[in-house]
Amino acid sequence: MPISHTIHGSSPFPIDDIETRSSSQREGDAHEQVKKLKGPIDAAFIDADKGGYVDYLNKLLPLVKPGGLILAHNTDMVPDYIKALTTNPALETIFYREGAGLALTLKKR
Repeated sequence: MPISHTIHGSSPFPIDDIETRSSSQREGDAHEQVKKLKGPIDAAFIDADKGGYVDYLNKLLPLVKPGGLILAHNTDMVPDYIKALTTNPALETIFYREGAGLALTLKKR
């Protein structure tokens, strides 16, 4: 069962599918690859094209189980992502503001 998914940048954007016993990697456009993920996901880490953060969030949220986490790197560069997190009552987020920022988001329900 997958325990974590990572979306990280550079072109092409790889998606790492980390499982409890093995690991696999998919390459290609992360916006397309994230559609292929299956839930439930315990934790996801987003570090990709900053303009795509809200799209990744919207695609990942239905897959992340209640109590699951979404971490995003360089969030100080993505004000629309911060707004999406802070206006969604199903989410609770802690922002680490050192460097370029890190958001740690709990899906409450």
